[in-house]
This record gives sequence, structure tokens and C-alpha cells, in this order.
Amino acid sequence: MARFDGAALHDGEWLIECAPGDRAMGSRMTEADAKIEHVRALIAGDGIALRARLTEIISRQCSAVDALEAASERQSMLIDDDGAEVEELLATLGEREEALGTLVGVERELGPFRTSWPSVLRVLSDTERGEFERALDTARDRLARIAERDLRDSARLSARRDRAANRLADVKRGRAAVSAYAPTRSASPRLRDGEA
Repeated sequence: MARFDGAALHDGEWLIECAPGDRAMGSRMTEADAKIEHVRALIAGDGIALRARLTEIISRQCSAVDALEAASERQSMLIDDDGAEVEELLATLGEREEALGTLVGVERELGPFRTSWPSVLRVLSDTERGEFERALDTARDRLARIAERDLRDSARLSARRDRAANRLADVKRGRAAVSAYAPTRSASPRLRDGEA
């Protein structure tokens, strides 16, 4: 049975430990409901746990965006480098995939906070609110720039692939032309020993 701060996953449903007067003990909820309830509990608390949780999630988001941006820049350089090895580009794509996986997880974790964002903001001080909102805005802006770079890279990579295909076709045509004009060898010798 998986646990999630006051909840347990049992047969695909979350069993939530509720305070008296709340839902009946052991009522069944979806995972999303459980996460929203957890955020509500953080909001209702003293705010310290809420701040700590948001700080941790946003910190992981920033780290993942850093990793994605570095991999995106490296990918751009590799696309421009005709001598770059395919394995190096594939390794970079693997790094991007890992960073994107982290970002998807972070977005899932932020979802319940966004659902209750007005309540979250009331718990935070003006300074904290500004810091969190700036961090989220910065991440969003950086991701937009990465997406723009990816579109440009995709076009450049397609052009590079087309150039490589054209060069390969030229080589094949050249080989065909050489073989068409090359002298042919007879399968059997013209003269045999003793026939000269």
C-alpha cells in the first residue's frame, strides 16, 4: 500500500485519513483529490510546510529547466557541427528526455497548488509571493525560448538530413555511372592453357 502524507493508495484508490467532522474515515478519493486535500492541509497549517514544499518543487523545476536548456544548447551546437557523432546527439537527446520527465513530474506536483493558488498566495508573505511568482514566470519564459530554439533546430536538422540524403544519392549515381563505363570481365578466360 503506497502512502502519501496522511493517505494510502489501496487498489487504485486513495484512502484519506480525515479529521473528525471531515469526510468519513477511510473515504475513497482519487489521487488528484488526495493531492488537493494535502495542499489544503498545508494551507491550513502554519505555512512553514507549504513554503518548504513549494520551495522544493520550484527548486527542482529550476534545476530541470537548467538541464533542459544546457541540453538544448548542446543539441544546437551538434546540429551545426557536421563532424558531430550521432551517438553524441542521441546522448544529448536522452538528457533532454530526462529533464522533460522531471518537468512533467514537477507540473503534476504544482497542479494541486495551482488549483488552490489564491489560497496559497494568502498564506505567503508579499516577498515570498513575489519570489515564487518570479521563479515560475522565469521558468515559463525560459521554456518558451527553448521551444523556439527547438523549432529552429528541427528545421536545421531537417535541412542537414536532406543534404546528407542528397550527398548519398550523388555517391550512388556516381558509382552507377562508373560501373556503367567500367570494362566488364568475362566470366571465363578467352584462352585456355595450350590454346595459344
